[in-house]
Amino acid sequence: NNDAVDAWKRIQRLNLSDPKWRGGGHPAVMLSRTMMDALTKHFPEQAHAAGGDAHAAARGGVMDTLLLGQIESKHHKHNLYLDFLQRSGCWKLMDRDSRWHLLEHGEQVAALLQLRLLDNHLRAQEEIEGGGGLLHAAIVRAGERIAQHSQLLQRRPPAEVFYCRPVGGGDHAQGSLLHLCFVIHEMLHQEFDAARHASKSGFVHGMGQLCDAVLQILRIGHQFSQQHAGLYVSLDADVEGAGADTVTWKYSLDVCVVLSSVAFLAVQLLEPKELEAEDPILVSLVQQCVSDVAAPLLDGYLLVLRAEPFTSVSRTDMYERYNRARELVLPTLFQMAQDAYQASADPGAFNFVRALAEAHQGYEQLALVCEMTNDQEKLYHYMRALTGTTDHVESFATFMLQRMLDHNRVRQLLEDLPQDLHRPLLEHLTQPATLRQYR
Repeated sequence: NNDAVDAWKRIQRLNLSDPKWRGGGHPAVMLSRTMMDALTKHFPEQAHAAGGDAHAAARGGVMDTLLLGQIESKHHKHNLYLDFLQRSGCWKLMDRDSRWHLLEHGEQVAALLQLRLLDNHLRAQEEIEGGGGLLHAAIVRAGERIAQHSQLLQRRPPAEVFYCRPVGGGDHAQGSLLHLCFVIHEMLHQEFDAARHASKSGFVHGMGQLCDAVLQILRIGHQFSQQHAGLYVSLDADVEGAGADTVTWKYSLDVCVVLSSVAFLAVQLLEPKELEAEDPILVSLVQQCVSDVAAPLLDGYLLVLRAEPFTSVSRTDMYERYNRARELVLPTLFQMAQDAYQASADPGAFNFVRALAEAHQGYEQLALVCEMTNDQEKLYHYMRALTGTTDHVESFATFMLQRMLDHNRVRQLLEDLPQDLHRPLLEHLTQPATLRQYR
């Protein structure tokens, strides 16, 4: 009603004079954080206690029911809260950063709900088939990590702490999902080191489970943003291009690091002698991990990179991380696609690596794909379209012209090169470095 809007306008005027009430300190964001990070009420004592007696099992079942019900309730409340802010007109009165915080809260709670369902499914499967407890172990460790600075939280079961603190703030700086990413990163390397002296089958299946959990979290976060697309569009309307380089929790450094760990360890496992050649199922699982994490990994690093100030040390460091990730996954994806192409003679086998290489300056892979499929038109299209970036990345035309010279393909340069590419060739040949190389 009008009274509510008038009251909100008075709060907004206070925001303009008090910086602590903007962004994450906005009253609407603080209210959301209070709702989303609320602990479970009437939680049974020692519901997490280990033991084989029926009472302990019953308490564990009560804990599962309470946690799932609370997360569902939080998810429903946040949707109602966003609907109220929008319908009342308060959403338009809030600053852009505050609105970003509120939308992130919704993404995180929606992702946490999906994670809880996956956790329940895997633990039920574990009771029937054995194994499959690595994700829950990571959740417990993440809960312990969140609780380490709070005596209140230390009196609660770690799993409850994890599921009741999705947003971050107060007694913990980050939301529980980012704590989970950090723990998974640590666990993957610990488990991989242990697997070097034992069967790698258990590690591969565990890595697949953890990788799937992280990817499901990101997928649900994206689904939330699609379901509330109108609210995200309103953010971009405030500042031209504002949403393009906004780093959200889905593309934070913690998420990029855990995806990078999955990619690194998977590529290690694909090295000769790491996995037995006669076990194609394990090889297929590892290859699937590489394919699954490649796009979110490179997209995440690129978004973080673009958000860093030009010429800053942090941008240089982030570019090095991004470049290492490209050099890690793109050659592996090309090798996988090449094997599929040689088996089927279908150029479509290169579609995925081609699309990723186009988006992330994978020039070597684009050149190899065009050469293997004998697609000259596509090659010349890339030479015209891919102009490089401001981070000292050369254009594809420059890369390809130098590649032709290095492979002694001068005839192709002089006879087959389209007329509109002669100028880039002339510019490249007159560069001091090129002149010194061929004089």
